[in-house]
Amino acid sequence: MHATLLFVTDINSFTYSPTLQELALLNQVEELGNAIDIIQEEGLKYIAGYAASRFANKYNHLGTPTEMVVNPQNDWINYISKGRLISSSSELLEVAKIMNKEFQNYHGNFIQKSPGIFKIITDKVKEKIINTTIPREVLLCLIRTRTYIRVRIINKQISAENHKRKHN
Repeated sequence: MHATLLFVTDINSFTYSPTLQELALLNQVEELGNAIDIIQEEGLKYIAGYAASRFANKYNHLGTPTEMVVNPQNDWINYISKGRLISSSSELLEVAKIMNKEFQNYHGNFIQKSPGIFKIITDKVKEKIINTTIPREVLLCLIRTRTYIRVRIINKQISAENHKRKHN
């Protein structure tokens, strides 16, 4: 088998037609990406609902028990709740999305080890949510919960790598 080198001098004149197999593979990758986005969004709804339930007595505007939701969405939270979870308010969910974006921007795929990470992320989010009724303590709960989830994921990865090294 000989390798063929392809030199392209004008990118505009280069055309490539993928095979049916390549198109099918590309479609599968796109579907997987969509599934991952859906899973992450549902997880974020769960975190927001958890924060709403933690502060339900103090700030009852943060969410509604799923048993009381009118026209519930066909989503994971309503599927698993059986009426016992809290569906976060749209405002809290939007704040959770902003928090998650700032969390990702700050930490990347790991956890920053600098002091005051909760305060740093809280301040970044607060700059973006000026007209909101979400209290700072609720925002801190969202950030702590997200951080603990990230730490748990990292610990599982480390454990799996150690197990793999030990058995190879």
